[in-house]
Amino acid sequence: MALNRWLTDEEYARASANGISRGALKYRVYEAEWDLEEALTAPPKSVRHNKFEGLHMEWRKVATENGINSATYYSRLEYGWGYQEAATKPVKKSKGLGKLWLALAKPNGIGYNTFMSRVITRKWDVEKAATKPVEARGRKPAQAKEAVL
Repeated sequence: MALNRWLTDEEYARASANGISRGALKYRVYEAEWDLEEALTAPPKSVRHNKFEGLHMEWRKVATENGINSATYYSRLEYGWGYQEAATKPVKKSKGLGKLWLALAKPNGIGYNTFMSRVITRKWDVEKAATKPVEARGRKPAQAKEAVL
């Protein structure tokens, strides 16, 4: 139950001595409904009072047990997955082939964006995307113009 009186200056001073700001103390007492003594003495970020232990939290625990990051679990829910599927379907592991091909593309003068654009947008074969040199476009340098004249 929330405190039904105003906090005193002595309580604010005591909290300040423990490294707790006025705003944090107000939040703890009036919004989070902590016990006054605990709100005054617990160091910042040391205590968590999770009151919500519903279906969401149970499936998140299952996801953690299955090696699924909580951010991955929540993004799956955002995409419309069900609780069970989001918590139990294994995460796809990267095979690391992209890094291998990208390492081949760098010495050939092909940048990351060019390589990815060739593979994803233009549907090129990975080997061709990593080995075919980039065509120079745009203005020609002055030396090339002089050679023509």
